[in-house]
Amino acid sequence: MINPDTKIKIGLENTILNKIFIDNIPHFKTLNKNHNLITAKTVCIMMGGTDPNNYTLKVVQTLKDNFINRKQRLFIIIGKNYKFKDKLTEYLQNNKIEYKLYYNLNYNELIDIYKLTDFCIGCFSVSFNERYVLGIPQKCLKIVENQIVDKKLFDEFNLFFPYINE
Repeated sequence: MINPDTKIKIGLENTILNKIFIDNIPHFKTLNKNHNLITAKTVCIMMGGTDPNNYTLKVVQTLKDNFINRKQRLFIIIGKNYKFKDKLTEYLQNNKIEYKLYYNLNYNELIDIYKLTDFCIGCFSVSFNERYVLGIPQKCLKIVENQIVDKKLFDEFNLFFPYINE
């Protein structure tokens, strides 16, 4: 139960970020991050550390069926609790998709990947805020209930990735 005098602040202006992301904002402002899903040569996919419903594979399948029509490299980031690594790897190899799979990254490694990323597909987790402040173009999915999303705000900035339905 929340005390009635408690004020809850949500939104990007109230987001707590690791200092490394704040420190890298000036560097990212010098990069050309004006890509969309069609023009991007590198697409990063990260659906959280657990991804219990395997949205990572669903996004890859959607990209293969609808978007990957030329050389486009995928950077796929999975966490230590992702249970579908073998299934994902098998699908990527069987469909001859150019990819690099990253596992359980620290912040410095994540920043290095973001520097090479033209576009990102992810979920509305803390990582969304990190990508947002760095100016990385992205589309996002709400994949679990605890991801507080103001749909009107994100519709305004065209951040939803509407291609996957359960």
